[in-house]
Amino acid sequence: MSKKIAILIKAKHVTTMDPSRDFVEENLCIGIDGNKICYLGPANGAPEAKEVIDAGNHWVLPGLVNAHTHLPMTLLRGFSDDVPLKDWLEKHIFPAEGRLVSPEFCRLGSKIAALEAMLSGTTTVCDMYYFEPDIAEVMDQSGMKAFLGQSFIDFPAPDNKKQDGNDYKLLEELIEKYSGHERIHAVVAPHAPYTCSDDTLKKTAAFAKKHNLLYSIHVSETGFEMQQSQEQHGMTPVARLQKLGVFDCQSVFAHCVHVTDDDIKIMAKNPTAAIYNPESNMKLGSGAARIRKMLDEGVQVGLGTDGCASNNDLNMFGEMNTGAKLQKVSLADNAAITAKEMLAMATREGAKALGLNDTGYLAVGMKADIISVDLLHANLQPVHDIPSLIYCIQGHEVQDVWIDGKQTVKDHKCLTLNASEIFEELAAYRKKMDF
Repeated sequence: MSKKIAILIKAKHVTTMDPSRDFVEENLCIGIDGNKICYLGPANGAPEAKEVIDAGNHWVLPGLVNAHTHLPMTLLRGFSDDVPLKDWLEKHIFPAEGRLVSPEFCRLGSKIAALEAMLSGTTTVCDMYYFEPDIAEVMDQSGMKAFLGQSFIDFPAPDNKKQDGNDYKLLEELIEKYSGHERIHAVVAPHAPYTCSDDTLKKTAAFAKKHNLLYSIHVSETGFEMQQSQEQHGMTPVARLQKLGVFDCQSVFAHCVHVTDDDIKIMAKNPTAAIYNPESNMKLGSGAARIRKMLDEGVQVGLGTDGCASNNDLNMFGEMNTGAKLQKVSLADNAAITAKEMLAMATREGAKALGLNDTGYLAVGMKADIISVDLLHANLQPVHDIPSLIYCIQGHEVQDVWIDGKQTVKDHKCLTLNASEIFEELAAYRKKMDF
């Protein structure tokens, strides 16, 4: 008798995001053993399994990849909304972070973030924030895949108030503890070219290259940033980063709203991905990134929510919906970006942007990062076209989530984090903190 596999999922509608397969396949089975997919095919050839899950009329697809966010900023959701960007950042967000951000703040905010992300279908995140070793503990407990970017910035930060190198110490702690970990990865994350000196950018790039780490940074988010870079450095932020050696390591550039044609050509030639953050860019009035141009020129493009202070949620289905529509309206072309392209950014292309070669689409041998969306919701019916579901899924329809073969959400309930305890912790925390 052959050995039974762990799990067999039977689904009516499956999108593998494997470019060699049809976009939607009907009546497909997915076998999981250990942390990988071991079978993908019809029911009549499926292996026996210890657990068989009938996904019925669900839509099964790869877990979503949020390629740029700030997890603990869930605690600043709705904080100082509708304020001009420069004032919002310099007069509200930075001072609030200086006053509030601590290891406790980061742990609690990350718990809320992980809960929100998984319940809406996200299985992988790329974070940029402070006290990343504390965030790592939460993300490890949650079962999510997490790329955790320790921030570097050229003024006193919550975890480097004396500017004495504590940011590097925290990053080294993260590397040492999670080296070889299958889900938790250290990332070098200088805040932005306009908040980091040439020296900081060169040193962080050299560190990332030496340790073979992903390099994550905000780039050309606003017109002001572009103007300032031209005035102070005589070149665009992208050109400056090229000059300083950032392109020597794999990197993700968040936002990229204000990039030139030459910038796009530079990015296309290098191991660099643009991360599209449409809802944040709209809310902060930053503009619309030229995603169609980037794709046509061969730039790798992923999708991210940014943080909850500028979005105000971590819902990647909502990001796909908004992202497609923003491109259509900004180019006055309703075919500018398709639903299929947005789903690719949120899965396969986002995984590639982070350097993952075993995540992002469903195939035998790939990691079992899988989500199941219940289509029996009034806002999704009737279903005429599966890809078009990104224009109406709101996130709450995600019923089940598996990450590395382990189920983390079942019947809309998180199995790895206790929601009631987290909300009680939040209530107690707010009483003692001055928001």
